[in-house]
Amino acid sequence: MPLFFSPVEIIAIAALSIPAFAFYSYIRPYYTYVTAVHTFTFAALIVATVFLAPMLPLLNQWWPNTIPSYTPPESLWGTITLTPTILAIVGGIAIIAVIIAAYLTHKK
Repeated sequence: MPLFFSPVEIIAIAALSIPAFAFYSYIRPYYTYVTAVHTFTFAALIVATVFLAPMLPLLNQWWPNTIPSYTPPESLWGTITLTPTILAIVGGIAIIAVIIAAYLTHKK
């Protein structure tokens, strides 16, 4: 994913997927271990994305202009989504989802 997507896209995908994994493991307890692994993977992806954000997408680092820029220059969305407050909210969501998945994994 870090090869082709911008940080905003990666965090949005993960932020939408983690609660879905937690809910799925709630309604289908026998898939809990699988969804816990997926949840951890997406949480790790969010952490890696935060650190790699200035370099993403990585494909443009290796072959410049392979992925052309498509964001309008006056876009407000990019400046809002990478503020520390939004990153803290998304990180909090990821932590809560991991806690829920861990709870569901060890539920008797």
